[in-house]
Amino acid sequence: KIVLCFFSQEHPMASLYSHFSQRPLYQKSLFIALCCYALFCLVIGVFAPYIALKKLPEQLTKQTGRESQIADISFNPFTFELVVERLLMAEKDPQDTFVGFEKLYANLSPWESLLNLDVSLQTIIVSKPTINLTRITQQEFNFSDILAYIEKNATPQSPTPQPEQTGLPFGIRIDKITIEQGAISVSDAVSNSHIVYPSINLEFNQ
Repeated sequence: KIVLCFFSQEHPMASLYSHFSQRPLYQKSLFIALCCYALFCLVIGVFAPYIALKKLPEQLTKQTGRESQIADISFNPFTFELVVERLLMAEKDPQDTFVGFEKLYANLSPWESLLNLDVSLQTIIVSKPTINLTRITQQEFNFSDILAYIEKNATPQSPTPQPEQTGLPFGIRIDKITIEQGAISVSDAVSNSHIVYPSINLEFNQ
């Protein structure tokens, strides 16, 4: 005598959904909130810095005509700390640096931002910023080509009056700005002089 038995196996996803739907409302709400927070951390902590690292140097080059580079951008979604490492903008000769910094640190205050409906930054620290200024002739500087490039690529004004720009749709509030170990180099080819201002340390409080 042969007995054939057929067992219907429930799909794992259906079983998981059935188990989830039987949970109390507070547990389901907590689970959904945790999933949303995990997605937020993934987007803000991983995808956004990656996209910014790829796009920002391109935008700087597009806006100024100078080669630009950024070593790294990171954002901690738990402490709301942003770090930008080694931003450099080159001279006409890409071997030389026009402006740059070793590190930029910014600390966002999320609760103040929500309460004030703006971007509230507790601290911005710029470490080892450098600026190299050169006067080439009486009326030409090492940044004159940047100004000419911006003017050349500026959008022509329309004869039709445009509504006035009101600026950013939100405010920006910064409690403290610190500059650490900055340096400014000023060269004058006309007078054959060169001055360096090293170890510039400044702090601005609101």
